[in-house]
Amino acid sequence: MRMIQNLLLAFFGLLAGGITLADQGFLNAVWYASLGIVALVFSSFFAKQGRLFWVFLAVAVVFLGGLIQTTSSHTLHAAGWDAWIQQNADSDITLEGTVSHNLKKADPALSYKAKTSFLMEDLKLLSASKTQESKVSLPGTIKAYVPGTSKVRFGDRLRLRGKLSSPPTQRNPGGFDYKHYLKTRGCYGVFFSQEVEVLGKGKLPMRFVYEAKNRIAETMEHVLGDETSSITKAIFLGERSDLDRDFKTALMHTGTLHLFAISGLHVGLIGGVLYFILRIVIFSERLRLILLMILLVFYCFLVGSQPPVVRATLMVAVFLSGRLLKRQASAWNCFGLAGSIILILNPDELFGAGFQLSFLAVGGLILFASRFSSVKDFRDARSDKIILQVRSYVRSLLVVSTLAWIVTAPLVIHYFHNVHFLSPVINLVLIPVVFVLNAILILFTFLCFLPWDLVGLLELPIDGIVNFLTQVVVMFDQWDPAILTVKSWMPATCLFLFGGLVFISYSKLIRNQHIRVVSAVLLFLNCLFLDQTWAYVRPTPSRVTFFDVGQG
Repeated sequence: MRMIQNLLLAFFGLLAGGITLADQGFLNAVWYASLGIVALVFSSFFAKQGRLFWVFLAVAVVFLGGLIQTTSSHTLHAAGWDAWIQQNADSDITLEGTVSHNLKKADPALSYKAKTSFLMEDLKLLSASKTQESKVSLPGTIKAYVPGTSKVRFGDRLRLRGKLSSPPTQRNPGGFDYKHYLKTRGCYGVFFSQEVEVLGKGKLPMRFVYEAKNRIAETMEHVLGDETSSITKAIFLGERSDLDRDFKTALMHTGTLHLFAISGLHVGLIGGVLYFILRIVIFSERLRLILLMILLVFYCFLVGSQPPVVRATLMVAVFLSGRLLKRQASAWNCFGLAGSIILILNPDELFGAGFQLSFLAVGGLILFASRFSSVKDFRDARSDKIILQVRSYVRSLLVVSTLAWIVTAPLVIHYFHNVHFLSPVINLVLIPVVFVLNAILILFTFLCFLPWDLVGLLELPIDGIVNFLTQVVVMFDQWDPAILTVKSWMPATCLFLFGGLVFISYSKLIRNQHIRVVSAVLLFLNCLFLDQTWAYVRPTPSRVTFFDVGQG
């Protein structure tokens, strides 16, 4: 009965399992389709026998995941692009496309080799014959580089002439696989252009989204300056291309990268601000919820439909739909529905760090948060006494930050190889500040579209908040004793950590929420110590590694 209640969660888990199996190359699409049909047939035979019916249905969903992965347009397009790039490696080609995201303009103070880069979608290859010029549509997107400080804007329709190459792959053990990273986002090539021609604007309805993004981004650059606008564009528009590389490293070290990149947290914060505003100007609850969903969907497109944003938007939309229908939506079913939709549209997202960290954090909070935060906290949050409200919010926020830090630690260690022991405290300080900044940026966005020049009134508070955020991040990043560089954990350590969290959360031996939080932190530190100790004392065979430094 419990499985039926969380059917969408089970579907998501089985689908992810099938995609993982297919990624290992066990079977081809024909086998997955055939075995899936057989499993469905068997499930129909045992429809009246509950357990066998669900077993065969689960097997069918696993094979469905394998079929989706092996027939995914992303997988097929990547193979086609690789072959086509090899055939045209030394040829100049002409492409048309629309500037979509990740626009990074070259700094005019740099050398003449500086380039402006961006992603292009809606691609068409131009091929000229003796009689006419034809255009062939190409799937996916490409990363384009154009010379100098070209005046390129979001939504511009461009014609480029140059050379197309394959993105670089992982060159050294543990190195970054840029080709795989781009592939998970539907980007299959890198184009270096010598000639740029602006043809006009892209197609509707995305043209309206791009025009709004241009207006907001350009106003931020004009009013706030390059340094502050690079951070506000990252926080509010999801454009991290202009962030300083050293500052990005500091964000990764301190565990605050999710605050300066579009994530589910931002959708929640912005949704909360918008709902508060709508409560003031609109009296109908039904109309408020409908407008809130429309605004959040528009925001999802505005920031590029990144997986954490899609996940959060879908979950909020399902939750709000339940309120409209006066039905309570299951958190696990919302979670499973969001994950299933993303994987069906692009199964390669399963192997991206952003998808994994986002869903692991949310899943961990759904599973554990209620066991670590007492009912009294929620009563205090509704109290008329301000002191009780502040204390309960601080306590709940600290618990949530600590849980998210512990639950995502194995993945953070795997991808970034470091742990910052004060990360929950840093998030406790910065999350309310980011909430205030998002509220001001919503007002800033509204003022951008008014005929009066009023956005300058917000320059001082935005500069002050951004300076505070950057100084806190840099200060904690420079405190070396709080940062530990570690190797990836063993699978056994991860299982021990999550098994221990389940025991601490649901065991009747530990009833006090404060003791549960302390026990969870001690469990994590114990796992960290034991894993690193074993990594140094276990016998390992000698190994010689040759590094590619790009010098031949």
